[in-house]
Amino acid sequence: MNDKDQILALEQRLAAAMLNNDIAELGALIADDLLFVGPDGTIVGKTDDLDMRRSGRLTFSALDVLDRRVTASAGMAHVIARARLSGSANGAAFAGNFIYTRIWVKSGDSWRVQAGHVSAIAGLG
Repeated sequence: MNDKDQILALEQRLAAAMLNNDIAELGALIADDLLFVGPDGTIVGKTDDLDMRRSGRLTFSALDVLDRRVTASAGMAHVIARARLSGSANGAAFAGNFIYTRIWVKSGDSWRVQAGHVSAIAGLG
């Protein structure tokens, strides 16, 4: 399996783990030195991200990927994905269209998300 196909498979695992709040799977897919920028501009690391999910402060009730683009080379992959999401963040319900950027880095035989960003977007219909 080439790098791009591996990332596509990992993206599907990541989406399922997010939707199912699978802390163990998320922990395996996220790098220890993760930096992720949320839609409100907050920067979180792996521990923060997993703690939010573990405590129920961040949950997803729907995660429908609309499209995904992947480029991969030299042990690094970039993913841009648009999705319709709904759930709850810090006690407030949300639903809408979002765009993610994720950077996957390969260490040994394992790929992990090292950085990312999500923003709300309009106009996806």
